Amino acid sequence: MAGTAYPVVADPWFGARLFQPVKRSISRGDYMYSAWLTPWGVAVLSGGGSGIFNYLAGGYIIRTAGWEEWTKAWPAITNKATLKQQFDCHVAAGIYGIPFTQDYNLERFRADRPNWLPGVWSHHCNW
Repeated sequence: MAGTAYPVVADPWFGARLFQPVKRSISRGDYMYSAWLTPWGVAVLSGGGSGIFNYLAGGYIIRTAGWEEWTKAWPAITNKATLKQQFDCHVAAGIYGIPFTQDYNLERFRADRPNWLPGVWSHHCNW
């Protein structure tokens, strides 16, 4: 199309953030990052509330585009595996219901736990 610059980059979220601004504080002598989903993020994560396949798609979007929001705010968040593991755990916990995910709090003092999925209900992403 005339006047269009290629490649065309689309913004699927219409400029809407999935998370409220990510805050950084100290917990047990190390950084803790935290944020809540925005109302738009809740809608995306829930897949519009219409079935497991939509939830899986919403979870994928939050795990990718949502994580990108966090890494843009705090690039150093990518230098310890437990932080992404905790983030992915909070996203997965959304299957129990959006209120279960509450504050996504990622604490650097926590050990890496590649096999975090079993026990989400009991450890609440805080192992």
